[in-house]
Amino acid sequence: MDHAQYSVATTEDIVRLRRRIAQAGLPPRRTDANVIVGTWNIQKFGGFHPDWSENPGSPKRNLRALALIAEVVRCFDVIALQEVLRDTAALRYLMDQFLGPHWAVLLTDVSGGDKGNSERLAYLYDTRRVVLSGLAGEIVLPPTPEGLPEQFDRTPFIAGFRAANEHFTLLTVHIRYGSVPADRLPELQRIARYTAQELRARARAGQSREEPNLLVLGDFNIDKRQGNPLFDAFVETGLWVPEPLQTVKTTTGKTAKHYDQIAWFQGEDFGLKPSGRAGCIDFAGAVYQELSSAQVSPRVSDHLPLWVEFTTDRSEEGMARVLGVDIDGPEPFAGCWTERAVAVGAMGALRAGRRDSTGWSWLDGNLRLSSPAVSPPRRRVWCGACRRRRGWPFPCLRRGGWRRSGRRRAGALQAHSACCEGRP
Repeated sequence: MDHAQYSVATTEDIVRLRRRIAQAGLPPRRTDANVIVGTWNIQKFGGFHPDWSENPGSPKRNLRALALIAEVVRCFDVIALQEVLRDTAALRYLMDQFLGPHWAVLLTDVSGGDKGNSERLAYLYDTRRVVLSGLAGEIVLPPTPEGLPEQFDRTPFIAGFRAANEHFTLLTVHIRYGSVPADRLPELQRIARYTAQELRARARAGQSREEPNLLVLGDFNIDKRQGNPLFDAFVETGLWVPEPLQTVKTTTGKTAKHYDQIAWFQGEDFGLKPSGRAGCIDFAGAVYQELSSAQVSPRVSDHLPLWVEFTTDRSEEGMARVLGVDIDGPEPFAGCWTERAVAVGAMGALRAGRRDSTGWSWLDGNLRLSSPAVSPPRRRVWCGACRRRRGWPFPCLRRGGWRRSGRRRAGALQAHSACCEGRP
C-alpha cells in the first residue's frame, strides 16, 4: 500500500514515529554491510478492523495501526514476533498490503491448552537481505531419568538465517507470566540451562553445523534486570545482554519493565560481529496522541520493539590477514599510508583537503607539493594529458625526473612519461 493512500492521522503519526526511530539511533540497512535483528511482542496480534476509521466494537486494531506496525517492521532485516494469535488475518494483511512481496513470514502452529493462550511465534524477514538456512523447529524438552519434564506453555521457536556470508540462529520465546514472578523461574531456567546451553554445546563440539551463532530473544517477562532472581536465572549459563539493552525499558507503561531481551553467548564460537549499536523504538506518545497509553496498547502494543545490529562486512578483517596486522589495534592500516600511497589516495584524502606524510595536498583540482623539501613519490603512472581526456586531472611522473611548467599556475606540477609522449 502506497503512503499516498494513508489517512491524514496515519501520516502525522508516521512523521512523529520516524523522528523517534531516528532518535533511537537505529542505523540504515546496508547491503553486504550489516544485519539488524529485532524482537517485538505485538499484543494479541490476531484480527483487525479493515478501515482507517475507529472500530466502535472489537478488534480495535485498524489500518492505521497496521501502517504503524509496518513502519517499525521495515527497520529490521528479521524480527521475531510474540503473541501472534490463531487468527492470522492482521498478520497476512500486514504482509500482503503493507510490507509487500519481498517480505516473508515463518510461524509456528498454535500452542494448545489453556496456558498456551492460542498463541503462535513468528519471524518476519526481508528476503532481499536475509534468507532461511533451512533450519526451523519447535523446542521440546527430552525425557530425563525421572520421566518426561514439564514442557513450555508456549513452545519456543528456532530458525536459521543467512545474511551475506553470515549464518546465525534465532530462538524466540514467550515465557509464562504466572500469577507471581516466581512462576516464571522454571521456564527461564529451562530455556537457559537445557535449551540454549545444549544448542551451544552441540555447535561447539562440532556435532551440528545447523545452529551457529545462537541468539535468544523474545518476551521473558523479567520485570527488571540487575539484581533480579529471574534475570540471574536467565544469564547464569553465560547468556549476555548487550550493554545498550541492559537499561532500556521494553513496555509503554509508566513503570519501567524489562520483559523483552536479546542475548547470546560470548566467546570464540560466536562468529557474528556486534557493531555496538542496539536499543528500542519508543513509540509511546508519538502515535495515537489523542488516546491514552491503555488505549494504544490493543491498537499497536504494550511492548516496545528491541533491536541489535551486527556487521557483515568482513573486508577489513581479510585485508588485515593479508597484511599481517592486528585488526583490533589502533589504526591497523596506518603503516600502509606511505609515499607510494599518494598516487592512489590523492583522489580521496587529498581532495578532502587533507595532507599526508609526503606533504602533498589537493587544491583547486591540482596536486600540489606543500613542502618543497619533500620529494614526490617515484612512481610511473599514465600521462597527465591522457588522464585529463578521461576527466581525471592527475599529473604523472616523467621518466628521469620532474619539471615545472610555466604555463601552469605556480606550484602546480606537470610531467609526462616518455612512453606517453607523442600519443594522440
